[in-house]
Parts: sequence; structure tokens; C-alpha cells
Amino acid sequence: LQWRYYIGVVVIFILSDFLPKYNSTFNTQNKPITVHLIQGNVADYERNSAELTWQTYSKLLSTAHNGLNIFPEGVLHAKIDSDHPLDYLSHHPILKDSLIGTSIYDQYSSPAILATGNAQGIYYKQILVPFGEFFPLASLLPHTIQAQLGSMATAKPRPNEQLVRYQGHILYPLLCYEIFFPLTDKDILSQSSFISVGAENTWYGGDLVNKQFLLAGRMRAIESGRPVLIAINRGPSSIIDADGNIQQQLPHNTSGILSAEISIEKRQTLYQGFTDSGIFCFLIICEIIFSLGYRSVNRRILPATEN
Repeated sequence: LQWRYYIGVVVIFILSDFLPKYNSTFNTQNKPITVHLIQGNVADYERNSAELTWQTYSKLLSTAHNGLNIFPEGVLHAKIDSDHPLDYLSHHPILKDSLIGTSIYDQYSSPAILATGNAQGIYYKQILVPFGEFFPLASLLPHTIQAQLGSMATAKPRPNEQLVRYQGHILYPLLCYEIFFPLTDKDILSQSSFISVGAENTWYGGDLVNKQFLLAGRMRAIESGRPVLIAINRGPSSIIDADGNIQQQLPHNTSGILSAEISIEKRQTLYQGFTDSGIFCFLIICEIIFSLGYRSVNRRILPATEN
């Protein structure tokens, strides 16, 4: 073997020492958490009525036993004049211990997850959908067009000033398409017990987007070392363990409640301590070093040939 190959291996070994160490051990709480994923299967025409949507979900909620209830996105709409929506909604007796996907209308529309009952906190969606929740570069458009766009012209992510908690556990909440993006807040992720996702898939007739949701959920579980609980309006609502395996699932296009006991596992993964760009650059360096070493080892000097 050539000396370059040896140098490449040594360099990679040194660089890997800067990466956070992967800890295969994990801490499991003695008492698992009881969760209920609420799947209302609200049809397209019913989605036009906020009252009909909430009636469907409140009926299902009334049948759920003790535990944390997780709802899809946008099942509750509220017009709030106060700057503290928790004071307005979170202690309503019918809401129980729930994570409710809601649209809060105050100075502008804010997709959010509202924790109620013994669950505490509120999470505002951080990644907005272009042309659905905001209009890109709206400030460059004439004022008359901006007026027609309404809140889409000025919408931007609201800062989250509090964590979502339940029974002493910190949750990492996501809304709909946020499941397709990396989990950016590594500090909260390291403290969290599991990831909860509220999603809406009413507008899709096929099952392609549902498969994408599940694939993205499995990826989030593997990279975070946390269980992922996905509540989807039309289904399939699913429970994914920390290894990325789908443990339980409600069928698509059905209404019901998926109940389970979730064992809390707090695993330390490489992803939690290192950025995506850092891991990507490290892999590129490894590829370059190994390529140079491989070429050096396999280089052959052809003998001179007589003409």
C-alpha cells in the first residue's frame, strides 16, 4: 500500500475525533406515556366549515380515556384578541390533555399546536408553505395586490417563547410539512422525549403523499433517536419507534383513535451534536481522501513498448 492511503486513514481518524461520540445506551422511564392519535377523516366539503370539523373531532375526543391526545393540523380555529391564547383556550374542560393543531387568528394567521389540560405550552409553525401560508417576495408587489393577499403578504414565522410539556417531559412538535425538514433546534431535541406531528392531507386523493409522510417520519426517528407520533386527518396516523419502525397505524380514509403506550427512550445520535452541513463536509473529505488513496494503491506503471 502507498503512503497516501495510510495518511488518508489517519486524517479521517483524527477528524472523526471531533465528532460527538455516539452513545448506544439510552434512558427509559419506568412509566410509559399513554397517547391517543385522533383521526377524524374530515372530508373536503366539511373542511370548509370550522364548526363541522371541530364537531367531528370533539366527538372522538369525548371517547378517549386518560392520556395525551394528539390532533392533526387545523382542527380548531379561534379568533383571539388577547396576546395570551393559552389563557383563552387551554383550560376549557372539553379539551382534556391534548396537543391540538389550530389556526389562531389575532393580528395575523398563525398555524400552531396548542397544549391543553395538563399539557402545557404553545408551538408556532416555523416553516411556512409558499403560496399556501405566505406569498414569497410579496413586499415587491403593488400595494393593491398586497391588500388582496391579506395575511399571506405579511406572514412570517412567529418566535416560540415556551416549550411544550407533558407530565414532566419536553416534546418536539411539528406541523405538517415541517416533518420533511431537518430538526433545527438541537438543544430542544436533546431534551425531548418524543416528536409529535400534526398533519393535514385532505386535499390529496392518492396515497403518495401519505407514504412520503411516513418515510419522513421514519427518517426523523432515526436521526433523532426519538419515537415519532404522526396524527393525520385522513390517515394513516402512525406510531414510529426510535429505530424508525412503524409500530401501529390507522388505515387511510377511516375515522378513529389510535391508542398506545409509548416507552420514552432518550438516545444520543450523531445528528444531535453535529450540523447537517458539518456531516456533509466530513463525508466529502472522506470521499476525496479515500479516492486519492485508492488511485495511489491501484496505479500501475506500464512498461515502455518498442515501436
